[in-house]
Amino acid sequence: MHGVETVAFRPAPARTSAPPAPTLFDELPDDPVRDTMYFVAAGQIMVASPPDARARELAIPLVDRAGPLAFSRDGARLAVRRDQQIRIYETGGKTLAAVPFPRTDIYRTVPVIPRPGRAPAPQVAFSPDGGQVAVGYGRALAVHHAVTGEGRFHDGELPDEVTGVAFAPGGRWLYVGRRDGSLVAYRTDVISDERSVVFRWSLGPIHALAACGEALVTACDEGVQVWPMAKLLEGV
Repeated sequence: MHGVETVAFRPAPARTSAPPAPTLFDELPDDPVRDTMYFVAAGQIMVASPPDARARELAIPLVDRAGPLAFSRDGARLAVRRDQQIRIYETGGKTLAAVPFPRTDIYRTVPVIPRPGRAPAPQVAFSPDGGQVAVGYGRALAVHHAVTGEGRFHDGELPDEVTGVAFAPGGRWLYVGRRDGSLVAYRTDVISDERSVVFRWSLGPIHALAACGEALVTACDEGVQVWPMAKLLEGV
């Protein structure tokens, strides 16, 4: 098998009394949480599940470079890289939107020395209701409506590369980690720099960031740090 580029677990669909609509995942166990792994390899979304853990392809060809792979919290939507875009799908197979990587504008005026041997990796996260998707790439951040692809916010002049994006469980805040060690919290009702909160500490660069329940998990030079989100913005 070709090299694996990204891995994700699909959340369990919400329990309802209505019969479930057919999806790309019908061949998988009823409750795939923690049991079924999705990954991108050779330009194709693959799935592996117990008991045999054999990898199978899903019906979404990606072509070219692919990854990351992100699911909405209810498991009904997924976002994945295809070329220089993030494609958003319903798990029934319908394409909802294709949004471009956010553009870094600072390169036009400030010389930037690229890091040898590495290109920026796109960072993607759905809002808790699945209605919005945040995309970070290079020194740029954008937020789009997940269904239409319409842009809500764009900033292409960040001080350093975006290394992770995550929404708070209630959807009120969007957290963005940067390689310079800064963590930025944006209000999501009206997204703007003026209404953001910047946290800086001496733990070194933020290499990755993810939401886990009510906590925010960051990977830094000193190891993995877990931050209760309610405490981070207490009184704000």
